[in-house]
Amino acid sequence: MTQAARESLFDFHAPLSAVGRRTYDGVTGMNARATAAKICFVEDDVGIREAIDELLTSEGFVVGAYRDGAAALSAIDAGYVPDVILLDLMMPNLSGWDFRVEQRKRRSVASVPVIVMSANGSSAARAIDAFAYFSKPLSFEALRTTIGRAIDDTARRRASVFDREVERQRTIAGLVEGIVRESEAPMTELGANLETAARLAASLPESPESAPLRRVIDALRVPFEKLRHTRLSIAHLTTSPADDWGPIDLRSLLGGTASLAQGFFRNRATLVTEFGELPTVIGNEASLGFAILGVLVNAAQASEQTGESDRRVDFVATREGSEVVLEIRDQGVGMEDDVRRRVFDPFFTTRPPGEGSGLGLSIALETVRAHGGEIAVTTERGRGSTFRITLPIQASPRL
Repeated sequence: MTQAARESLFDFHAPLSAVGRRTYDGVTGMNARATAAKICFVEDDVGIREAIDELLTSEGFVVGAYRDGAAALSAIDAGYVPDVILLDLMMPNLSGWDFRVEQRKRRSVASVPVIVMSANGSSAARAIDAFAYFSKPLSFEALRTTIGRAIDDTARRRASVFDREVERQRTIAGLVEGIVRESEAPMTELGANLETAARLAASLPESPESAPLRRVIDALRVPFEKLRHTRLSIAHLTTSPADDWGPIDLRSLLGGTASLAQGFFRNRATLVTEFGELPTVIGNEASLGFAILGVLVNAAQASEQTGESDRRVDFVATREGSEVVLEIRDQGVGMEDDVRRRVFDPFFTTRPPGEGSGLGLSIALETVRAHGGEIAVTTERGRGSTFRITLPIQASPRL
């Protein structure tokens, strides 16, 4: 685009050659902050779309430019999740106002900040719920500064939500730990009484009257053992302090975690476990168990989206050289490339509102990395996804 064309579009307060070398908010240059930041630019005017795309790309942003709101929504529905949306208002097919309505219906982008750029200076245009409003022609320097503020504001809000979520989880963990502790004595007493009843029933002579009693006692053993096992599994995951690192019986941990995950798989898929001979690893049992549980829950939710009744999730653990490898394979719908790239991002979720905070996989990744390991994901649309967790047999915490 020529300099004259640029000047007709933008009201520059600084030469173009200076763009990208300035700082804003007294913190850092745009290029440092723009790294990997995705800008969704929705504009029907080809000249404006190409000019701003060119300038933002030169600043280090990754720009997705769309001719109207409908095209942008199609990309979002396919898994595209930007960090900021630049939005024109007067467009064919789907106006900026209608786009905002549809944006709020989509959990993955509902909170993405919107910066409006429009030649419509009416009160209705300025009243649109947006992070900022620019009238055309506009100052590119002011625009890039505003984009930076929008990214920073999102980061602050997410940090605040993250802190509240961590505190909420700590509170829940404390409540669960209290339940585990308070249930120990009643469970012990119930088990002792069940054994006493079994001995008394065994001492009775065989008769039509004693047979039903024995059947009832035998039937009670099954739910009691299941309840006892569940309680012990929960105890393993809630009674280990965050800084308590030591040897972990991995088979026991994985079995207990799989047992706890069964509730999430009900009516969604069948969880099939296969654990080989596993060595002891060093780590924090509670945090590692919760990390693995988070990946299992994600697999259960992915399986639910297929709508099929014979779904299964394979949970396999083996030793490979100096590492333990855990694989969680679902038969869900798989992920688009953009979703796969962001699946570990904090607060990123494709679930409907109220169904998850988008923190499960990001916390799992950080926890596994703290244990010296890594999580990788492979996926194929229509075939499902595989999360591969590797853990070193000997590791020390990364504090």
